[in-house]
Amino acid sequence: MPARPWRSPRAVRVLLLALLCGLCLAAGSAAPARPPFQRADAGAIRRQTRDILADPHFRPQKSFAQWLREALSHWKARDLHMPSGLGGFLGIVLVVWCLAALLAILVHVIWTIVTMLRAARPARGGASLAGLAGGEASASYDDLQARMRVLAAKGAFRPALGVMMVALLRWLDRAGVVKFHASKTNGDYLRDYARARAGAGYFRRFVLAFDAIAYGGVTCGPRTYERMLDLFEEIRHDVAQEPQV
Repeated sequence: MPARPWRSPRAVRVLLLALLCGLCLAAGSAAPARPPFQRADAGAIRRQTRDILADPHFRPQKSFAQWLREALSHWKARDLHMPSGLGGFLGIVLVVWCLAALLAILVHVIWTIVTMLRAARPARGGASLAGLAGGEASASYDDLQARMRVLAAKGAFRPALGVMMVALLRWLDRAGVVKFHASKTNGDYLRDYARARAGAGYFRRFVLAFDAIAYGGVTCGPRTYERMLDLFEEIRHDVAQEPQV
């Protein structure tokens, strides 16, 4: 009995393939259709970007040190071709300049310290205010005034200033403001002169100016002497006008 053609293996494979294609077509037609792609609005993108940048967790921050490191990492120095020996010469010049600057600073510091020590020496009690007057400390007030005028007329303003200091102290001692003694220092007289007394401010200015000339190396010309003489007269005037208790 002859074999039926639809029962042959080839016919079975064709039938199965056709059945599988039919099932795929049916599943594809049953799946929901995807919506078409929509391009995002440019305004929406900008708004989203601003919102992200406004968030402190995503805000781009860069410190100055980071910016400097990045700038230096991208910086390329030019290759300078210096003649032979020029680099060594410039190095020697730089070293000598640094040493000279340090030496100048050291000399300035030493000079400043020496000047301060010379100016402060009387305040520590090492020298008396009458040191410039020589042997005039024992003279009377009237004799000191006469001697002061003679020295100033001769142009010897520095010795005249020393005599003026002794004359002022003699006058203040006679007025009962301070107690004069040739061994006392300017600090002693400033402490003796009460700040509440008349002429205390002028007396302090007079003593400080006298220290600068006598022990600080300040020159005493005719203008300086005239200013000291004005302070001298202001002190005497204020003390003379002070009410007697």
